[in-house]
Parts: sequence; structure tokens; C-alpha cells
Amino acid sequence: MDYTSAANYVTDSQGRRQYADRDIVNGVPGTSLLAADLNAVTNTLIAAMKAYGITPNAADDTLLAQAIAAAVEAEDLRASTVESNLQSSKAAATDLQNEVTRAEQKETALATSIQDASGPWNTATASGTVVTPAWATRLEIWMTGGGGGGAGCQGTSISGAISGAGGGAAATVYAMLSVTSGAAVALSVGSGGAGGAGTAAAAAGGASAVSVNGTILATANGGGGATWYSANGSAGASGGDYASEASAGVLQIAQIKGGSGGDGQGQNYVFAGGGAPSHWGGGGRAGAGGGIAGVAWGAGGGGAYDVSGSGTVYSGGAGAGGAIMYRFLP
Repeated sequence: MDYTSAANYVTDSQGRRQYADRDIVNGVPGTSLLAADLNAVTNTLIAAMKAYGITPNAADDTLLAQAIAAAVEAEDLRASTVESNLQSSKAAATDLQNEVTRAEQKETALATSIQDASGPWNTATASGTVVTPAWATRLEIWMTGGGGGGAGCQGTSISGAISGAGGGAAATVYAMLSVTSGAAVALSVGSGGAGGAGTAAAAAGGASAVSVNGTILATANGGGGATWYSANGSAGASGGDYASEASAGVLQIAQIKGGSGGDGQGQNYVFAGGGAPSHWGGGGRAGAGGGIAGVAWGAGGGGAYDVSGSGTVYSGGAGAGGAIMYRFLP
């Protein structure tokens, strides 16, 4: 549909081609109405009516109004559908967020329940047995044996100043072990070795071990006890070694051998005899009139020294006891 293109049309102020009236007196021919102009109007109106399912009827003057009403109703329906879809999308997004929140809450609750059940790291400094919780499948451990005792000394006027050797440190083992519900876990914690008195040898530290249902899975041996050799000095005790008793049930393992104690010296040598620090540190130092005990788990005791050669019997420091840190995991 367009503005007329019949001969003698006029253009109005808006640039539209318009019909002009005939004025014979003033010589204005006017615009002759073309069939195409009327047909275009009729065709356009009927097309609008048919678009909304209305059948043309020359006897019904309300058809155009019906078409307009149908168009308005269709637009309202479309707008309603869009709004409904939008609300459905918002509801779906809300449901998804609620599901995410519930999943996060469940995860937090599970982590809390596991933490409550296993707790933080448990530390055993004495032997005992624990029972595996129903939910646990793994046991994580850090284990250290007992430290060796330091050597004593007994100087003489001939030997002059003298120092006993230091005790060795125990081995430390980290392991991840396989366990089952209700399994009995025996924790055997090695004790620290006693220091030697005078020329007597010091005691070695005891081994720490973990067994499950009677099968030993890992062992951390204690540090060696220092031994008196002569008035001229003595060698420091060796560090503890480690041992894996069974491959079945051991998921991961890392082993750290203990260090040796410091040598004991005599006569013109520099005093030494410090106890070896363990993986946790804390070796005992050499001490006048008696060695100092090891402090950290598995550390060796210090040797005793005598600066005057008095002939008095002095004792070395004791090695520190071992420990087993453990926790159950799902």
C-alpha cells in the first residue's frame, strides 16, 4: 500500500502524494482516482483481517474492529508467555542455587562429622591399642622410636678433662596404612635409653611400631646408646634405623634414619658428646657432672664431662622417649 501515483496529484507539507479536487472555473483538472488506489486499501484491510482468522464479509462492518481486537489479544498472550517463561527461568535458577547450597551444606556436614569422629592428630607417648572407626579405611601415622642414652665418664688425674659420647637419635617413619572397620591397631611406643654411669655403656632407645590385627606394618627403631671406650675418648652412638614389616596394608611410607651422637673426647681434645637431635630436634647437650637428657621425641641424651679428672663417676643424659601421632581417614 502506498500514496497515490495518479496524474495531477499534489504533495502536502509532509511530502505525501495526495488527491486534488477538480476546479474547472480556475482551470484545476483535479486527480483522477485509479482502481489501484482503491484496491490497495481493500487488499491491505482484508489481509489484516485474514491474518487473525477473520473471513471477509461485505455485509459486516465490524470485521476490522474484530481484527484489531484479535491482534491486541495475541500481543497480550505473547507478553504473558514471555513473562511466564521469565518466571520459570528465575524459578529454575533459584532451584539450582538451592541445590548448590544443599550440596555445600552436606559437604560441610560430612567434613565436620569426619573431623569430629577422627579429631585432630592424636599423639601416643605410651603403648596402647585403638579400634578403627566404622567409617575409616586408612590410618595415617608419624612414628619415632626412643632416643639412645649418652655415655657417662670417670676421669682420672692421668686422663685429665674428659667427656662421654652422645646418644644416637631414633628413626622416624611416616606411613599411610590400610585399615578396616573395627580393626585393632596396636601402638607400641619405644622408651628412651638410660644414660651410662661412669664407664658403663648407655642403653639404646626402644623401637616404636604399629600393627593392625596382630600384623606389624611399620617400625621405627630407637637410637643407639653411647659406649665408653677409654680415657682418651669414645665414639658417638649410631642413629636408629627403620623397618617395614609387611608390604600388604602399607599404602605409602617414608623413612628417616636417626643421626649419630657426638663423639666423646679426652685430654687435649675439644669437649663434645652432644646427643643427636631427632626429626623433631631437641638433642641433649653434654653437661659437666652429668649429661643433659634429650628433649624432643626420639632425641639422644648428651654425654657427661669432667673437667678436673676427679675420678668421680658421672652419668650421661637419658634419651627422649618416642611417640606415635595418628589419625583415621575415610
